[in-house]
Amino acid sequence: MRIAIVDDIQDVRSRMAALIEEFANQHHLHYQLDSYASGEKFLERFEAHSYDIIFLDIYMDGISGTETAEKIREMDYYVLLIFLTTSREHMGDAFSCHAFDYLEKPADAEKVARCLQDALKVIPNKEQYFSFPFENMEVRLAYSDVVCLYADNHCTKVYGKAGKEYRPRMYYSALSSQLTHDKRFLQVSRGILCNMDHILELTKKDCTLVGDLTVPITLRNATQLKQKWRDYEFTKIRRGTGGGNRP
Repeated sequence: MRIAIVDDIQDVRSRMAALIEEFANQHHLHYQLDSYASGEKFLERFEAHSYDIIFLDIYMDGISGTETAEKIREMDYYVLLIFLTTSREHMGDAFSCHAFDYLEKPADAEKVARCLQDALKVIPNKEQYFSFPFENMEVRLAYSDVVCLYADNHCTKVYGKAGKEYRPRMYYSALSSQLTHDKRFLQVSRGILCNMDHILELTKKDCTLVGDLTVPITLRNATQLKQKWRDYEFTKIRRGTGGGNRP
């Protein structure tokens, strides 16, 4: 689990870090913690789905906690936002950002533990995320946000929704192994894995995906690949989860 603390007071950051560590030790919880002294510093580093929980001070010098939360929500709807505050005066603004909870400062061990226990009940299983290191950070994408993996020498191109592209220096096999067990992913050619939810069209030569992305397919398997995609789409319709992106 990855957690961030965003607060402009060092003592608050240190105390929260200590209380989180205490909870983690008691519950044998593996976690990574990052601390930031301002909303600006946090947003410089923030990537969608890179955190499970963000503890966010409402009152900070510079950009406020609610303004920071609005920026976060533009990129990540799922991360749990827990506000830190000395007053409930602006909690209405905080919850308009779909906050999970809030803690009044100074926070005590019991309240932090309760908050973390509640959070653990709703955080998605880590298997629902695809993760890889990129530019000194761990990037995590929800499976639904992964469009395609494309082997490229010693790197792998990872295409996400909204045209996002990453090039982690990892072999394709190491990355694709995280996804091949999920039924929505189809290997259309050697070194190319596509999310069938994002396929728009399959021809005898190409696979067209959302975001104006077209990748080659294995010619001898074209018919089989197209049938697998159609079967997947049909199964989705029967289950009532929609017909995918195919017109």
